[in-house]
Amino acid sequence: MPADQRPRERFNRVGPRRLKDAEVLAMIIGSGVRGRSSLELAQSLLKAFGGPVGLSAASAEQLQKAEGVGEALAGRIAAAAELSRRCRLRTPQHDGG
Repeated sequence: MPADQRPRERFNRVGPRRLKDAEVLAMIIGSGVRGRSSLELAQSLLKAFGGPVGLSAASAEQLQKAEGVGEALAGRIAAAAELSRRCRLRTPQHDGG
């Protein structure tokens, strides 16, 4: 993949709102696993869980069952989903931190 098309470079160039779901997830994943880039792993996870909504509803245990996802990565994805859920529930003036 050309360097300027990698998720991190696209994030820096166009901002997070212009990234595809798989690119955002690849940013959370960080680096790929043997034989698969972070973007390929992200695409696979989104497909396996039915998209971002299904992925965010998955538990860390369910995520770990996916090929290439260990305990640390499952925890990172689940934590990002939880933070997103909390953001939807709060208004800026009621942010409890």
